[in-house]
Amino acid sequence: DYSAKDPYCLKYHVDFRHRGIRYPCDKCDYLAGSTASLKKHKQVRHEGVQHPCNLCDYTAKRIYTLKKHQNRMHNSFPCDMCNHHASTPKYLKCPKKRMHEGILYPCNICKYKAMRLSTLKYHTECKHRGRGYPLNPYEAAIHERKRNAIEEEQEHKKDLALHMVLIKAKISKLEAELVEVEAKKLD
Repeated sequence: DYSAKDPYCLKYHVDFRHRGIRYPCDKCDYLAGSTASLKKHKQVRHEGVQHPCNLCDYTAKRIYTLKKHQNRMHNSFPCDMCNHHASTPKYLKCPKKRMHEGILYPCNICKYKAMRLSTLKYHTECKHRGRGYPLNPYEAAIHERKRNAIEEEQEHKKDLALHMVLIKAKISKLEAELVEVEAKKLD
């Protein structure tokens, strides 16, 4: 079950995932899922479009990468011990403890050690089925939705793979029939 935020995204999903529609690049063998993706590909790969940072000498091939750079390097708080940057001082404290002070969260069931408490909770829920670390109902619901989404995606992939096998079998059968018709024409 796929849900889209708008009709354009739904059309893109159906065209790309189910109809196999691709837009080929005329300069290489790249196949895009949309005309917008093809346009971005051509700009980055073949036209050499660069987006310079107005605060330093960094340049990026994509605007998204430039914005990520600017947020990380120019709108952030640097660690005084390494090149890590955080968006707030609060977010700088956690990595500092983990990376420089060696603070880890050990699993009380196995030998696993997590760098974040949230990662330990996820590990415990996934590997030990919730034994040893009680999750609150909100977190449990999130993990349940995530598991369901993964299972649905796997089922979707299986259905799609079966569909492709059936299509290939049909194509093979039609090709065989075509060979027979061609052979009869020659006789």
